[in-house]
Amino acid sequence: MASEEKVEHSVDDHEVVLITSSTGDTGRELVQLLVSSRYLTVRCGTRNIKSDAALLLKDYCVDPHRLELVEFDPLRKPETVTEAMKGVSKMYLLPPFDPANMVKWHEVVIAAAVASKTVRYIVKHSVIGARIPEKDESISAIPKFHGLGEEVIRNSGIPYTFIRPNIFMQHLTKYPVVYSKGQNSFYLPTGDAQVGFVDCRDIAALAFALLDMKDEDEYDHYGKAYDLYGAVNVTASQIAGILSRVSGREIKHNDSEEDLLANCKKLNIPDGIKNVYREAKAGHFEVKGDDNAFLDIVGRYQNTFAKFVSDHADHFK
Repeated sequence: MASEEKVEHSVDDHEVVLITSSTGDTGRELVQLLVSSRYLTVRCGTRNIKSDAALLLKDYCVDPHRLELVEFDPLRKPETVTEAMKGVSKMYLLPPFDPANMVKWHEVVIAAAVASKTVRYIVKHSVIGARIPEKDESISAIPKFHGLGEEVIRNSGIPYTFIRPNIFMQHLTKYPVVYSKGQNSFYLPTGDAQVGFVDCRDIAALAFALLDMKDEDEYDHYGKAYDLYGAVNVTASQIAGILSRVSGREIKHNDSEEDLLANCKKLNIPDGIKNVYREAKAGHFEVKGDDNAFLDIVGRYQNTFAKFVSDHADHFK
């Protein structure tokens, strides 16, 4: 019993960090990094604390007392947000993409954070191009609603940092309309455009570096937004070459938006992703300039597309 008591920690021993969307690609990676910090207790908000994905988060911990699973459902059960916020000092916010309710989601969560009087820092996972739409401005749903969510945080008075990542590399491993395991082609209607794809593991690494900072270093990042474009640009034809070399067989690029939409219909998946790829084709997601924010904060370069594919070689073989 004595040895068990030694590994138990109270909330007072650590700062408590609340992670939303903790079972997603980025959230799951972030949790694994956060539980390695001796200074942080990790509280994972999820709609179903008994799901396999939620329970797996506990398995990542050397000390399971340092990770808490809490119900977190801002729209259907706002009272769960108030409960989850108790004692929290830092937050990582990534809302589910639900255009009809994203602003309300932010409003409920941020109202609870302000009311808690303990939350002192927010890292929001946003998106490249996030902005508040003007009446005459044409803007797609993803940057529009993330931009409106950012505004809710700005108006809260709580110090914040926004991470604005580019298109995820994980589109090739998580979106079957783009690529399914075993296929000999992938659907990416981006033409010859250069795209700076981002690995979700790098988003998590940047979020962890910010959340794990001491106060005197953390202050330097208050009120800032970091665009995370990716390590290097790649074209769809270059991706085809990388996939073919890693898999040991030819994997071709299908550039037809019509075929992508047909794949969405076949798999009964919403086709909103077409708008993202249209923006990519227009050159909006190309790495431009030399932004060293990630290197300066994390202390390493971002992952290249080739490294990502190599790390997930089984998916493509």
